[in-house]
Amino acid sequence: MGARIIGAISFVEPLQGMARGVEYEMMFSIWQFVHGLPVYTDPNSIPFTASYYNWLHYAMYGEVARTVLVLFDLNDAWLPTITRLTTFAGCLSGILATYLAARHFLDIREVLLRWLTLLFASFLFLGPLLGFWAIATGPDI
Repeated sequence: MGARIIGAISFVEPLQGMARGVEYEMMFSIWQFVHGLPVYTDPNSIPFTASYYNWLHYAMYGEVARTVLVLFDLNDAWLPTITRLTTFAGCLSGILATYLAARHFLDIREVLLRWLTLLFASFLFLGPLLGFWAIATGPDI
């Protein structure tokens, strides 16, 4: 996870490499949303693009990106960094929700079991299954 974060996130300069297979397709649709352009267009017309995911994905990422771009007076080159950090924040929220739910429903009181529950929740969201997408723009998380 550390290597993925180092390769995909920088607060000094905006990184433009892809963190997953077709991240650029989602990035373009989010960019369209941020600028008030239609996200769902005819894939047989110029610019020959398609948006495959649910509107909520584009709206959520677009609103977060628009807010951060305006708040910090950034240009569009920072869009990948913002959206990747949005996904990572979703992972951290998932870890917290999983930990709290397991602790509540399993009535975990012992300190060691609480730590193991936190480690398990972290493994679910940052491990080899979902962890690959934890630092990429996408609806997986």
